[in-house]
Amino acid sequence: MRVAVFPTAASAPPVAAYAGFQPVAIDVLRATTTIITALANGAAAVVPCLTPEAAREQAAALPGARLGGERQNRRLPGFDFGNSPQEYTPAAVAGRTICFTTSNGTRAIAAVAPLGPVLIAALANVGAVVRRLAAGAAPVLILCAGSDGELCLEDTVCAGAIADGLGPEAECNDGAWLARELYRQHRHDLPGLLRTARHGRRLLGEGFGADLALCARLDSHSLVPAYSGGAIR
Repeated sequence: MRVAVFPTAASAPPVAAYAGFQPVAIDVLRATTTIITALANGAAAVVPCLTPEAAREQAAALPGARLGGERQNRRLPGFDFGNSPQEYTPAAVAGRTICFTTSNGTRAIAAVAPLGPVLIAALANVGAVVRRLAAGAAPVLILCAGSDGELCLEDTVCAGAIADGLGPEAECNDGAWLARELYRQHRHDLPGLLRTARHGRRLLGEGFGADLALCARLDSHSLVPAYSGGAIR
């Protein structure tokens, strides 16, 4: 199985060159962890939007929809939720559609959506994602969201965990090989790596230490959300 990893949403390759690949999007801190948490806690769907304005328009068209998202790590004005997975409790989201926009993660999802249903991955569901990919025959394209256009350790190590889980027979591009080596070096202390990461340090400094610990938990969920037809379910 071929595995290609690209480090940021901005580095997404031309999708025509990867026709037939299974796309996977990662934004460990915090968008994909939040999406997984919301759906695990009973949200009906998450609708990823590129801008706050698009999120508001989508929510206005969907009775009962809630707004979630951030810019600069902070909840947007008038939104029901920010980008903390802790906010998306069963009581808050069960049965609801969440119109969701973030600085990096929703852009990564949109970048690979033309390839087909996009699997949503984070450290929280690595094992389930690996099982889903291993059960298929398609090569894999993993797009890390990155942070502000730069590579980030947390997304890269998650991509590496997936590549490693697909076994020694996986045919890795250079990005996948580097990600796998990062994971193998740090697999026994993922919380420590996330605290070291640039975006992790920023979240710690802004008071989101509890989010950081939650996002570092490996395999805390078994579901694999997929984006298709304009929504993640």
